[in-house]
Amino acid sequence: MFRLKRSSIVFKSTVSYLILTILNVSLFTFMIFENQLDLISENTILESESKSINIRIKMDAVLQEKQGIDAETIETIEKELRYLGIKSFTLFKEDCEILAEYFNNKPIGKVRKPTKQEVSGVIKSIQKNSFENRIFYHDMERSKNVINLYIPVNYGVDKTVVVKAALSIKKVDEKMKYLIRQCIIIAILVIFLHIISAVVLLRTIINPILELSKATHRIAQGELQARVNIIRNDEIGELAISFNEMTVALERMREQDRGANPLTGLPGNISIAQEIDQRLQNGEEIAVVYSDLDNFKAYNDKYGFTRGDDVILYTRDCFIEAAKSFKDDKIFIGHEGGDDFVVVVPFTLWESTCKGITSLFDHDITQFYNETDAKNGYIDSISRQGERMRFAIMTISLAVVSNHFRKFNSHVELISVAAEMKKVAKRIEGSSYALDRRAS
Repeated sequence: MFRLKRSSIVFKSTVSYLILTILNVSLFTFMIFENQLDLISENTILESESKSINIRIKMDAVLQEKQGIDAETIETIEKELRYLGIKSFTLFKEDCEILAEYFNNKPIGKVRKPTKQEVSGVIKSIQKNSFENRIFYHDMERSKNVINLYIPVNYGVDKTVVVKAALSIKKVDEKMKYLIRQCIIIAILVIFLHIISAVVLLRTIINPILELSKATHRIAQGELQARVNIIRNDEIGELAISFNEMTVALERMREQDRGANPLTGLPGNISIAQEIDQRLQNGEEIAVVYSDLDNFKAYNDKYGFTRGDDVILYTRDCFIEAAKSFKDDKIFIGHEGGDDFVVVVPFTLWESTCKGITSLFDHDITQFYNETDAKNGYIDSISRQGERMRFAIMTISLAVVSNHFRKFNSHVELISVAAEMKKVAKRIEGSSYALDRRAS
């Protein structure tokens, strides 16, 4: 039974998709909610403004040429406001004293003191009218589901009365409830679409990747005959084809590279010999480059075999980089062991290859020495005769043998000549290469 691991791509994809879905739904719903809420708020403000203007007009008409407000005037105001649908209102003087108060079109006989909220509303309405030319000021009482409009009205000589009119916001609450229901429905629809997308993603991408993963695991266990049965006309299908081709190639390489060098991973002696013999039998004009590191033993004696292995790997990389620059699949690189590498190239590329290898090797070989030795340009170590001597920084010598000048029947003959050319190359100071040009 398949178990979902936290490190698996299915788990990571699922978590990522869930987070993306939550963010997407939240953002989308929030945008709709905010947009509709703005419309509701704007409509409420417009309605309040319209109501305030109408109240202001009615009050101006009633208080025109009035020097004071008596009981008759208050009754007239009540009738006009009732006509506008205002059932509850309070009249305030400039000093916030209550002149009259009506609730559901009935006067409240007992005069009370204004609340702090009312005092603040009266003062702010007068200030906003005087300095900002605002018709009204408003605040909200959620407990009563009303919006309180404070409308200042001037009359007489520098006199002001403030009308506090309460507007019901039940309609706003109904709109809000409707808006919330809308947002929930939209969120459910978005989640449903994401679920469909997730299923499509699972079938088209995740499942094929899991199949490829299982096949890869089988290959890692040594089952190079593993194949994937994915037939599609897209990138996943191309990946499956490439995967199957890779497994075939791996099977062939396993047979060819059983003698590969364990350190560098390059083909070993058997593969090198087979490659040279095959090229000679095919009549190809080739050059075989044999390498040898100068002063490598002295380096190993001082710095140890682990650092020596690092130098071997660095040398391998120099050979590979030099070969890459030609983009020629006819170039073959092998590792006989120790510091001995072999490169088989078309004869026309032998010199360029040698120059590339020596240049790359010399460029950064000092990285394997400590600061003092690198600065001095030599190390103190023990020679093969057991004597303490100074050895220069390592260089590389390349012996080149080719069938361009004379015929070779097998790799054995080439190796014999290469051994002679190594001695010639080593006599040249620094990194160097020597080509055997003898006709016999």
